[in-house]
This record gives sequence, C-alpha cells and structure tokens, in this order.
Amino acid sequence: MSNSKLEVKEKNATALLLDGYTSASCAKVTCDDVEYEVTTFQGDHKDEYMVKELKTGRCQLFCKGIITLAWMVSGGIRIGGFTLYEKGKVLKTESWDTVKNRRNCRYLEKCDNVLILVVRSGDNSRIVYRGGFDNPYSMKREGEGYAYDETSGRVLLYGVWKEDQLFQIFQEFQNESVMIEYEVEKEKENVTVLNRHPVYEGGYVYDEKKDKYYRNGRGCLININTGMGETEGEWTKGVLTTHSQLFNGWEEKGMDVSFRSVAVKSVTDYAVSVKGLNEWKNLVVSVR
Repeated sequence: MSNSKLEVKEKNATALLLDGYTSASCAKVTCDDVEYEVTTFQGDHKDEYMVKELKTGRCQLFCKGIITLAWMVSGGIRIGGFTLYEKGKVLKTESWDTVKNRRNCRYLEKCDNVLILVVRSGDNSRIVYRGGFDNPYSMKREGEGYAYDETSGRVLLYGVWKEDQLFQIFQEFQNESVMIEYEVEKEKENVTVLNRHPVYEGGYVYDEKKDKYYRNGRGCLININTGMGETEGEWTKGVLTTHSQLFNGWEEKGMDVSFRSVAVKSVTDYAVSVKGLNEWKNLVVSVR
C-alpha cells in the first residue's frame, strides 16, 4: 500500500471551513419525519447551499445541486472527518486535524477497492495505524488493523480495536525477523500479558498483495498450556515444510515441567482496560 499522505491544499482550507460564506436564507424543512435546515449563500457562493440534518448533525454542501462536501457537527463544532467530492464522486475522506495542520491526522484510503483508516502521528507524520474504522465521520479505529512504531515505522502488531482502543493482539512483531502469534478467545481482551496465549514464535514474511504476515523460516509451535515449544520446524509462507517434535522444549522426554498454568489460573476473572498503544507497551501486571 502506498504511504503517500492525502493532504489538503492551503487554498482549499477556507472552502472546507466555509470561511467567506455569507448566508442568504435559512429555512427548516421536514422530510419523512426528519427535520433539516437548508441554508443558501450570497455572492461568489450563490450557487451553493447546505443541508443539515438537525438530529444527527450531518451536513452536506451542494454546488448547483451536486454534492461537494459532507461532515458532522456537534454543539456547533465540527467533529470527526469530512468527505470531499468531485463530480459527485468521493475524492477523499480526512480528519479535520489535517486542515488544522496538527501533528496527528486521520484519513481514509482505498486499498484493493476497500476503504481503510490511516492514522499518522509525530513530527515526521509516520503511519501508526492502518486498518478498520467505525464510520467516515468519527474515524475511530474499529476492527482488525496494524499498529506501527511512531519513530521507526516498523510494524508492531496486528490485532483488533474497539472504540479506538486496542482490544486483542493476534500477531506481535518482536523485531524485523521474529514474531509471536497468539490464540485469541472470542470477545476476550488479551492486551493484558497474562491473558495472552502464544502458539508460535519464529520468522515471518510480509505478503504485499494480501497485506498479511505469514510464518516463514525457522520457528517453534508453542504449547498453549505450558508455554513451551512442542514442535520446531521450517515454514514457507505459512506452510510447515519440515519439523521435529519437542518435549516441553527439549528434544528428549522427561527433562522439564512448566508452571505456566499457575499464572493463567490466577487471572481467570482478571480484567483491565488499556487506553492506547503506549499504555499497552508500558503495562505491568502484579500478581500476588
């Protein structure tokens, strides 16, 4: 996927913010039991009008009857993002932060005919998230996606977000050559380290066409109950090609036992809320 940033030109900023628009008339209209407010404008913008759905705060701007801009307001303040149209077709969807030239910005980008959310952050405006989102207006992270390091741009993890917060981790990338894969229980967070159930640690490779990371090279299958290696082998793009059995991490039986089940039992009813990737990185859990 291209890492090119969708930028809003300075000359378009005033138009997006409707600066210089002077209203000519404003009327309330009810259609299908929904109340709207229709505003027309004067001067250079006499061919434009805005329609606002009063209950939801959704706004749309039209020029000679063709939509050019859509956004949302709450309490008179623009929220989330805006969608820019050209000839009635969606051109781009971005956050208002882009217009305000802040360090953090969000926008939607088409990838294989599917819209995904891109979040950029930091002085270098590096991508820190690519993946699912809730809607084009609030642009919150929702569903599956990738998180990236703000400084280096390296992929950190692949997981699930809920309400813009990390909820589950499927794959965690230790460095450029090693990843850990986790078994995930439905509707149960595993951001808490004691809730994670590793099933693989080893090499990986990125498939650009599928936008996925696969097991690749040398690695070990991890027993979910003991946390010890049970199979060591070679993978080729997700397919195990050669392998040998391990016994609690050893090549011979009876050499060691694991206490992992003790830690897992201690957090059967444990829950924690983690807000943001930085909090996840620094999370320390004390078990007494």
